[in-house]
Amino acid sequence: MADILNPIIQSKAFQFASLVIGIITLLLAVALVFWAWRDARRRGGRDIIWVIVGAVVIVVAAIVGFRFTTYGFATVGLIALAAVLVYLIVYSLVRPGEYLADAREREMSLRLLEAELDEKACPSCGAGVEPDFLICPVCNITLRRPCEFCGRPIKVKWKTCPYCKAHQANVPAAGKSRAGKKRERAAGTGKHSAGAADDVALSGE
Repeated sequence: MADILNPIIQSKAFQFASLVIGIITLLLAVALVFWAWRDARRRGGRDIIWVIVGAVVIVVAAIVGFRFTTYGFATVGLIALAAVLVYLIVYSLVRPGEYLADAREREMSLRLLEAELDEKACPSCGAGVEPDFLICPVCNITLRRPCEFCGRPIKVKWKTCPYCKAHQANVPAAGKSRAGKKRERAAGTGKHSAGAADDVALSGE
């Protein structure tokens, strides 16, 4: 059998085919390591470590393959490809279960959901409240305060109204707040009532 196979193996056609197969399989092994690196990078799973491990696997497998060059360069590529496939199996078992972008999107969705739930529940007693409530109707805790300029409900810690852009510590002088207008009207009404009462008293005297 060896007398029949040796001339075939040592022929130029066989060696050329073995070289082509070896190059293709070796390039495929490198491509698989590159894919593992890209996948680990997208998943946030220590991509540098995985690419180093993959390179070491290819080099060691190629060194082992050179010891079996009886059938040409194909043994080098095939052994390297087999080693990389084992490497991919190990990687697929220990890699993170989701992509980093998906994890961030999920975390953002959870934060938005928590923020929405916080807006609809009293932070003190947990009772349901509406976005425009100034106080909780159950425990009377202050939830929001009216803007000093436009009167719309805003959070207590906000220094600037997001609706009218008025700074809460320095109301624009171009206009007066609704609350200020109401106080002025109330004060004017009080002065008018007091003046009328004085007139009545003087007439009686």
